[in-house]
Amino acid sequence: MSSTLEDSPHDDELPPWNKWPKPSLEDTPEEWETFQKNRNILESHKMISCYAAFNHMRIGRAGDMKTCCFSMSHRLWQKGKFGLRDWWFGETNNEHREEFLNNTIHHGCKRVCGTRIANKLPPPIVDYDWNYGNDRLEHAMDPDAYPKAFDLEISNLCNMACPMCMGDLSSKHMLGRDKDLKKYQPNMFDDDENLEQLTLELEEFIPHLEVLRFTGGEPFAHKAFYKIAELSVKLNPMLRIEVCTNGSIYNTKVDKYASLLPNLEISVSLDTVNPEEYSKIRIGGKYENTMENIEKFKNKLGSKNIKINSTLMSVNATHIDKFFQYGKENGYEIFMNVYSRSAREHTPDWSLHTVDGNKLKQIINKIKPWLDDPIYEVAARKTISLLKQAIT
Repeated sequence: MSSTLEDSPHDDELPPWNKWPKPSLEDTPEEWETFQKNRNILESHKMISCYAAFNHMRIGRAGDMKTCCFSMSHRLWQKGKFGLRDWWFGETNNEHREEFLNNTIHHGCKRVCGTRIANKLPPPIVDYDWNYGNDRLEHAMDPDAYPKAFDLEISNLCNMACPMCMGDLSSKHMLGRDKDLKKYQPNMFDDDENLEQLTLELEEFIPHLEVLRFTGGEPFAHKAFYKIAELSVKLNPMLRIEVCTNGSIYNTKVDKYASLLPNLEISVSLDTVNPEEYSKIRIGGKYENTMENIEKFKNKLGSKNIKINSTLMSVNATHIDKFFQYGKENGYEIFMNVYSRSAREHTPDWSLHTVDGNKLKQIINKIKPWLDDPIYEVAARKTISLLKQAIT
């Protein structure tokens, strides 16, 4: 029997939802048609509404196993009782697969993907279309296939307390600012016995993976990253390993593993290249130290294996064009996200809509030239879209 996250809503709190599509093409909701038309995959592959349950698996810091980070449906990992194999080949993941094969979505997908589809906005589904290549359908039809992508949210152990972050993602907030907001689940894999068991279970999965992603907290601050990374070298030495980091840690141990892992890629949550903005956003970090570390990663891994991320907010929007310039000068890929007020009502409001509309238009004009750069066009287009939404 599947369980839901502690803060997930009841079905009656969610937007009205019916299984899509309807029995006949004429009755298919326009919103669903829009979603399908915008999927950039073969038409024959659209018979499956989402490939996450077929090619992707995620386990959170509290042991919650899910198809993806957006799903509200999960089962808890329990040492010796319910493990990775039980989830992947088990009832709850198969429930997702059955719904996706019926060209609809699972009830756990309503809050995020369902809401975005209903509003004719691209859902995260499109990202999971590309976790596996053009033989994604063949892979999905194989009942014995393993995931190709695996996400490990190791722990919320973090050395920063960014105001827009939350206790579930930052131990500093969990123990400080957000300690009275809720009862937090413990970090399952801080426990050595749990970590050892997880590592044993991963031995079955790692040989089949194409990418293993580590998130946190700060992965480079946690023992699990090094233990599992070393296992991957033994079982799948060319495995692509992606680490989402705040860039604050580059020590001898990190340097060693940067040499040990031939396909290590890092994604740096940087947000800004303006020192004053950085000091407001990355509480606990030092701008000069972080920029020096990124340079060390660049020298070790090469520019093509580094991505810089920014959450677009009122506090960093003014100089976001400089972020693009920094990425261009160093050959880094750029990923843009946007601040959401949801669950952050107790923190300063950094929503874009708090910025004067004329100022947002000025920022848009500074980003428009990047639309002509094929490498940064996608990030620029998304940035402009987010800024326009804030104006309207």
